[in-house]
Amino acid sequence: MSRKRYLFFCVLVLVFIILGDYTDGLWSNPNYEHGSTIIQTLNYYYNINKSNTKLDELIYQVKTNNAYLVFYKDNYNLLNIALLKKRWNSRWKVLAKKRGISLENTLPNIWNLNESKTTWQWTHLKNGNIQIPIFYGVIYSNDVNKIIVNNEEATIIRKNDFNIWFSIQEYTNNYDIKIYNSSTQVIEKYPK
Repeated sequence: MSRKRYLFFCVLVLVFIILGDYTDGLWSNPNYEHGSTIIQTLNYYYNINKSNTKLDELIYQVKTNNAYLVFYKDNYNLLNIALLKKRWNSRWKVLAKKRGISLENTLPNIWNLNESKTTWQWTHLKNGNIQIPIFYGVIYSNDVNKIIVNNEEATIIRKNDFNIWFSIQEYTNNYDIKIYNSSTQVIEKYPK
C-alpha cells in the first residue's frame, strides 16, 4: 500500500512540475509577471524592475501574431510600445517592450530637429516565435494627413493632445518614409 502511495505522490509531483512549466505558473520570471489587465501588468513590470516609470494612458492596442501590440504614454510623457500576450487563464504577460519617443516636440534626436513635423524609430519586438518589426512615431503637426512607409500607408491614431503612427513591416536599408499634408503634398521625407 505504501508503494502505491509513493508512486501516486511521484506522479502527482511530476504533473505539477509539467503543468507549472507549461503555464509559466510556478517558475515564471518575475520581470514578466502576469496581471489581469494590460495596465496592471505593465505597471507591475515597472515595479518589479524598480523603475519610477508608470503607465499614464493606454493609447491603442492591435492584435497581431498571437500577441497584442500596445501603445501607451508614461508619466514622463513618452510614447512606449509593448508586446503582450493574453494567456490561457486570461492574465496578461509582457513579452517585450521599447521605451520611446517624446510626445512633445522639444527634444532633438539624430533623425530630425525641433522643426520637424514627425519623429520616428524602428524596432523589432520579439519573444520566441512572436516577432513584430515596426516603424512608429509621433506626429507633431496638424498639417500631417497621411504617412507612407515603403509604399504602405501607416496607421495614424489621433488623440486630443497628440497623434501617433505606426506601420508593421521589416526594416530595410532602403527605407522610404513620406509625410503628406491634406493637399497630398510631401511635406517631409526620410531619408532626407
